[in-house]
Amino acid sequence: MYNLVKAVVRRVISGKLLIKHECLLRRIMAIPYRGNGHRCNICGYGLRAFVEINDEERLCPKCGSSSRARRLYTILENEVNPGDRILHFSPPGAIRRAYEIKPDIEYVTTDYKGEFTAGKCFDITDIDESENMYDKIVCYHVLEHVEEDEKAMMELFRILKHGGICFIQTPFSEEMAEDQSIISLEERLIHFGQEDHVRIYSVEGLKKRLTEQGFGVEVLVMNSNKDDYFGLCPGEFVLKAFKP
Repeated sequence: MYNLVKAVVRRVISGKLLIKHECLLRRIMAIPYRGNGHRCNICGYGLRAFVEINDEERLCPKCGSSSRARRLYTILENEVNPGDRILHFSPPGAIRRAYEIKPDIEYVTTDYKGEFTAGKCFDITDIDESENMYDKIVCYHVLEHVEEDEKAMMELFRILKHGGICFIQTPFSEEMAEDQSIISLEERLIHFGQEDHVRIYSVEGLKKRLTEQGFGVEVLVMNSNKDDYFGLCPGEFVLKAFKP
């Protein structure tokens, strides 16, 4: 039902109007899902059910948050301190809207390709910032798109303050898959799971590359059941990369 309504809305309303009135439209579309069985921890909306995309992905109809965005929000709420300066690459709209209004932090957003609403447009391999600028960095589902990922990691390390944390997540597999000779969109889809991905990391493979750039790394293993109250993923890995 949700996807049908969304498709109809997209056919009737232009892209610019959709962006302008997204929050209003989502409030309307969320009404049939209202209830007490679940709750979105970002927007606080009570739900009888999330919008189930597949076995691992559930959307909040009110704010549009994904399961991984709600997991990230939970992590940030436990890790962010008053006065922190945060840099968020390609921020999900629900988290961006929640953190932009927080009065006790500085929240900076960036998106290189213009696919997400953000305040800056940094090239992650050549970030236009000084050293030791940020207390926290969020780099979710970005590095698998970057050909020079080690250069990107060097830049993240450079702009992170000593004692700061960079939260990193990518799609993971049991083994690293990487081949620079694979450049066509069709081949990347076959080998890396998405047309604009240039590799698939393993958890240990990504951890190793980060430690080679000077980070200390803690691997967070997140487990939730399918009927989780906040609609979180059943199994998820997040890397906390520390700058000593």
